[in-house]
Amino acid sequence: MAKVNCAKCYHKLKKNDLSIPMIKSIPMEQHTVETLMCWAKIVTEVESKRAAAPIYKEVVKRSPFCIEAVTALVDLGTPLAEIMPKQQQQQIDWMPDVFDAIRLTNKPDLTNAIPIPETTMNRIGDNLHILSASAVLHLRQGENEKALAQYNKIRQVDRRFVVDMDGLAWLLLKRGDMASLLTLSTELMKAAPTRHEGWAASAAYYHLKSAHEMALECIARAAALGPLSPFTWLIRGEITILSTHTSAISFRTSWVLMRSFPAAEGLINALFVREELQKSLIVANDVMKVAGPNSARAWALHGRVAMKDPKTRDQAVKDLEKALQLDENCLQAVVSLAEVFLAKKDFVKAQQILEKHIARKPHEMLFVALGQVQIEQEKLADATQSFNSALALNQYSKAALAGVARVDELMRLGQTGGDDDDVDDEDEDEDDEE
Repeated sequence: MAKVNCAKCYHKLKKNDLSIPMIKSIPMEQHTVETLMCWAKIVTEVESKRAAAPIYKEVVKRSPFCIEAVTALVDLGTPLAEIMPKQQQQQIDWMPDVFDAIRLTNKPDLTNAIPIPETTMNRIGDNLHILSASAVLHLRQGENEKALAQYNKIRQVDRRFVVDMDGLAWLLLKRGDMASLLTLSTELMKAAPTRHEGWAASAAYYHLKSAHEMALECIARAAALGPLSPFTWLIRGEITILSTHTSAISFRTSWVLMRSFPAAEGLINALFVREELQKSLIVANDVMKVAGPNSARAWALHGRVAMKDPKTRDQAVKDLEKALQLDENCLQAVVSLAEVFLAKKDFVKAQQILEKHIARKPHEMLFVALGQVQIEQEKLADATQSFNSALALNQYSKAALAGVARVDELMRLGQTGGDDDDVDDEDEDEDDEE
């Protein structure tokens, strides 16, 4: 073990000409799973993951439960039959499900990127790498609450686990949870200051804190340390949203690295701001190709793009209704359909569809959309109640907080408008007397 520690120290000091010979000098029979994993990681970083493949295979041979080694071999395209013999696979009956899930995590096709079955997850227990793979698959599908649940399980087991935890940072950024982001970024930076996850989480925290220069510095460092992390690019897209060109590039990079609904939706939002509707439609069509015609989320996204052009709003309604046929609880479709009716000034239909789904399954997005409809109807008291209901579900909801602020401003302007009229009347009376 002393030689392994020396090798680690040499590696940290960038003296890899000493670290690799040191760890190679340990006889194979004296290696433990831990020392083999250390050796594999050093070889991966210094040479390549493919050069470390034989070491990872030795790890799996000794400990088939080492999912980190399985993941590394899957990433190299190694068939399951080569990773472990059939007899071993039969003893671990959940391994094929996990193998498929890990293999699909980085595949471009969203259709088959299905999260690991819950029954399988229950049999596996608290394996951090499997929980991480499950969280990533949920996040790709835009199932943020389920992804958050998986990340929270990881945090309960080991708060020093860092792999792909920038995905959790993005989720907390979207929720506006500054306190949790501060805790996450602090712990990730302590655990692995030279990895990108901690810097990405710090960038998200500083963005919520409105320390924009610090946020940009941190995300630049994160992108340099983890240029292939799709979640770091998602965070970069969010914090550079005011610079629409940079934001669009960031979301597109995330989409190229890993096809996901958050990346597609972020890119389309950035293109909306730039009024590039044709490009938005191209992205929506790409999503439909990789998600398939049975994806409610893809139809909802396509409808959301179509609704931006008054000429295609009827087609948008058809797309959104198709999404609801596939999944009656698709929030994105419900909210977008309400927005279509709102654009048509059909307030009754917009309110009815939102209230119907709120009665079925309350969600912050639905209450925010209902509040917007009520503002347009000048029902400011009702709008305030809707936004407060959204905040009761998510106290950090930026959309709900912005809605409350808007209602307060409209109420203040209404009161001020009345006062100004009185002042004008007094001025006219004084002019008459003169």
